[in-house]
Amino acid sequence: MQQQTQVTASPYGEETMEERTRSRESRRSKSKSKSKSGEDSSRRRIPWFVKFFLTLFLLFVSLVGGLAAGYSVVGKGPVTDVFHADTYKHMYNLVFKTS
Repeated sequence: MQQQTQVTASPYGEETMEERTRSRESRRSKSKSKSKSGEDSSRRRIPWFVKFFLTLFLLFVSLVGGLAAGYSVVGKGPVTDVFHADTYKHMYNLVFKTS
């Protein structure tokens, strides 16, 4: 009995399923060897602590920017009052006023 091979048409010519599988496996093994040896420098990983501190910094900048915009635009107050502790003491007393 003869075994029939399935031939598929591709943009690069005709190839059998076995040839496609072999070429796919060789591409996978090449990509694995690159990532293990570190030759592929186009994809760098950022250390976790850099991501952590960058996230904290961006959250802090967002907080300060939101406070300044809210106090000056919505509250019509000067932006510099956002950085005074008396402002927050006053707000605390307004919210938690004891009679």
